[in-house]
Amino acid sequence: MSGRVALTILLALTAAFLDALSNVLEIAEAELVPAELVMRPSLITTLARRKRWLIGLGCDALGFVAMAAALGLGAVAFVQPILALALLISLLLGSLLHHRNIRPSDWLAALTLCAGLGTFLYEVPPRGGHDLVPLTRWVIAGPAIGGAVLLCLAGARVASGPARGLLLGVAASIAFATSAVLTKAFMHYLGEGAFAWVAHWEPYAMAGVIVGGFVVMQSAFQTGHLAASVAGLQAPGPVVAVILGARLLDETISVDTAAQVALVIVSLTAVVGSIIVLARAESRLASWRLSGEA
Repeated sequence: MSGRVALTILLALTAAFLDALSNVLEIAEAELVPAELVMRPSLITTLARRKRWLIGLGCDALGFVAMAAALGLGAVAFVQPILALALLISLLLGSLLHHRNIRPSDWLAALTLCAGLGTFLYEVPPRGGHDLVPLTRWVIAGPAIGGAVLLCLAGARVASGPARGLLLGVAASIAFATSAVLTKAFMHYLGEGAFAWVAHWEPYAMAGVIVGGFVVMQSAFQTGHLAASVAGLQAPGPVVAVILGARLLDETISVDTAAQVALVIVSLTAVVGSIIVLARAESRLASWRLSGEA
């Protein structure tokens, strides 16, 4: 393993840890906010008056810096799946902070997540592809991505219960995966000079997508159906990142045989399935925490 690859992994793990810490802090506050504030700007202004949420926001900012640095060194399809470990880390952090045991089934899901992720990353080159997406591809991909997000948001408006949290989580997940592609462009321009990015549209789109995804994510947490919200937020991420990396940036996965194709599919399925199990575990831990604070 080269020093560049090792640094990419370290930065991605740092981003996952900071994301996990922010989730632990932000979820606890978002669930206490009145339901009528979902998808409204006042949701953020209300949360901004809470100290723990602000600390979580700071972790989000530092996590973005670490993720951007990782994307500056590695492929989207390599870096983004590592961020799925944030759910496992947040579960461990919550368990330690609130002195709750993790069930054997949750440990099994954690091992499955790590094994599936390790297997998948073995097949994905840590580098490769391009930093910039041709405008002709964005003309096609942009409306498709926006349409998928809007479809989830429209569904969330008429849905209730866990379905609402799930749809909001999926919308945020798509937004964050898209922001990773735009962040690659931002880091490319930044490498050309401190202000070289100013003349290009991608950094502004990146900021808008991140802010929009953040508001939707907080709305998902606020629904009170944490298992569905976290599963929607985390589970699609690795799959969407691989699709966007391959279709937009020409990133490749080293699959030359039918066995390798099957291995990649099985590993991704294992990652998604274990994320759903761990999301339920995180929901149980959050319910214990909130009942203890009541």
